[in-house]
Amino acid sequence: MGDWLARIHFPDGRVIYANYSTITGSVLETLYSSYIPQGEQDENGYYPFDRGRNRVDRDSKLPEHSDLPISDPDDLIPVRVDVEASRSWTALFCPRRNQLLGPISPGMGDLIQREFLLILQNGKQHLAFDKAAQTLCGEPVSGEELPFHYFEWNGIRDPDPLPPKRDLFQEWNGGQICRACLLRATLTCRDGGWDENPPPPIPAERVTEYPGKPAGRFSALLQLVGILALIGVGVFVLRAAIGYVFPP
Repeated sequence: MGDWLARIHFPDGRVIYANYSTITGSVLETLYSSYIPQGEQDENGYYPFDRGRNRVDRDSKLPEHSDLPISDPDDLIPVRVDVEASRSWTALFCPRRNQLLGPISPGMGDLIQREFLLILQNGKQHLAFDKAAQTLCGEPVSGEELPFHYFEWNGIRDPDPLPPKRDLFQEWNGGQICRACLLRATLTCRDGGWDENPPPPIPAERVTEYPGKPAGRFSALLQLVGILALIGVGVFVLRAAIGYVFPP
């Protein structure tokens, strides 16, 4: 439990640091230029409670500019996030904000695959909500849906078998993924909410009060599952009541 050291590796070899919270399962926003190796004293002359862990050097806090607009997608930097006692993943770093945009947790790639369709059109692979008229970057949807999107809950799978897991962030420099779409998806899924300074807006018909709510063909499926669950609970309560009134 607690915080672990997260190392953020840049393509040029530079490394900065952050705390990874095991409570939230994500990298915290404040970044640092250095860390304190395990067992060494911190800035106040104290030893870490757990000397077996490396810690960020709180005196090396880097400036934050989260109030500035996000850099253009082509100016974002793909970085590798390594968390001690956890796994690694690829994320996007905004040089204008000096901020790790996301993924801030290793599971965001799976979340994007559950939330969005992948559409091949105009030589790029774009992301879109199910049944949306436009992609996340604003293009009209006109292409072919690729095997990517899936729904899985309590043994229910759609499609079955599921498509292969795919980490689009590792393909940032591959030339196939629309960067504006992936950036928009990252900001949509980050902390389950919306960014204050987004890139091109999501089409109005897809913006809801609940950004994480499944759309399209999966909504009816979820509603059916909910109805069946309620029926099951009702039958259980009824049988319990009959057993209480008319004991065997």
